[in-house]
Amino acid sequence: MNNINFSVSGSRLTMTGSVMPLSGSFNYDKCVFTFDSEWTGFTKDAVFSMGNGEEYTVRLLQNYCSIPEELLRKSGLLKVGVTGINAAGTLISTNQAALRIRCGANESETISRTLAADRAQTGGGVG
Repeated sequence: MNNINFSVSGSRLTMTGSVMPLSGSFNYDKCVFTFDSEWTGFTKDAVFSMGNGEEYTVRLLQNYCSIPEELLRKSGLLKVGVTGINAAGTLISTNQAALRIRCGANESETISRTLAADRAQTGGGVG
């Protein structure tokens, strides 16, 4: 797995480490978040968008999630943010961190996701 690490302190989101997510990969890139004590008791969601396109919200379970595959089909600038809400109705929102998705060998989907899944189930190689 390609773990993309983020640190969250109050409303400040910072990417830590260096990674190279590539377009055309599916179920491989994960965002892992480390939260400070201000986030205790909050339900957390990652909010993703590419350029000025549609936003995708993913619930964080155990403080990580996969990047939605729709956002990994093409290279470009991926924006990541986090929101949280607690039982009292308090809402926290972070800034957005930018992450460059680089062009991968499968950006044109030479290996379709369906074909890759079929081969993985049968134990056959892809290619």
